[in-house]
Amino acid sequence: MRLWTIQRIPAWQQLQATGSLRGRAERVPSDWRDAYAWMRTQMTERIGPPPEQDASPVWAWHWYAGSRRPKPDLRYRGHLGKGEAGVRIEIEADPEAVVLSDFIDWHAVLNNWHLAASPDDDDAFDAALKTKGLDHGNYRSDPEVAANIMKSWELVFDLERHVPEWTRPPDERMIQAALWEVRMDQIREVSPFVSR
Repeated sequence: MRLWTIQRIPAWQQLQATGSLRGRAERVPSDWRDAYAWMRTQMTERIGPPPEQDASPVWAWHWYAGSRRPKPDLRYRGHLGKGEAGVRIEIEADPEAVVLSDFIDWHAVLNNWHLAASPDDDDAFDAALKTKGLDHGNYRSDPEVAANIMKSWELVFDLERHVPEWTRPPDERMIQAALWEVRMDQIREVSPFVSR
């Protein structure tokens, strides 16, 4: 499976020096630790345990802008901080060692939101909140609601799901990849760049 990961220069240097690049939990921004812990659990269930106890996902792109433009375009902004040097690393990964998910839907996990399967599902969730006297500001305090929210996140892995009001058609989606490590023997091309 062809993937592209965007990395800062120190990460690229570490990969060259040690032969592999692994994510570390201490590098995850504090606001996203719960989301990354959830993804870590999903990865363990889907592709097996991490190589180290404090491992965190290494992120890559499977489709940056749909199936017709999978490779990240370095002319666009936001890959790294403005003016920061980095590399786009093209790798060939074993599909059995990769967890694919929808990048846009992943933001529901990052922000601890309910990920609705459809407009009707969204309406039903809102109605359930009102029945319990909750709203979007305090719904996390209810264990049943919190469990339903976490269950809804599994939709990030449904890459065929298409809700015209909310999602792009399947072949136009931004598909991210999570893997435990990138190894030197997987690398096909390295493209240095300065982020815009």
